[in-house]
Amino acid sequence: IDIIGGNLLEYRGMKVELLLLLAAYVLLVPWWHCHNYFLVHGRASDLLRLVLITSTVGVALWIGFMMWLGSLGTYLGFFMQMLLRAVGIVIVARRSWPVSVAWQGVLGALGVLLIAYLVAP
Repeated sequence: IDIIGGNLLEYRGMKVELLLLLAAYVLLVPWWHCHNYFLVHGRASDLLRLVLITSTVGVALWIGFMMWLGSLGTYLGFFMQMLLRAVGIVIVARRSWPVSVAWQGVLGALGVLLIAYLVAP
């Protein structure tokens, strides 16, 4: 962050928050893999329903975490919403197609983030 500078300097003291934010995007990899099955097979309405359900529950969790933990809850709630979205689509997609998610890639990326978190000053 110090090397890049600019507006990133505002995030210098937000190690946990950045970890949660980046980890949330890593968790969306299965989402992007599975959502294509819905589109290719003409089931966009099922995808829409899934988005609405996981988003409604996820936003409720998000608000709850914000009320409980304050600003840290914003990041934890976002993380939980993305986790819910990814797990939800994998479960629903597996009911119709032999979807295989490369969880080792997701775990590897989360591991890299965790290592970066642990070694960052």
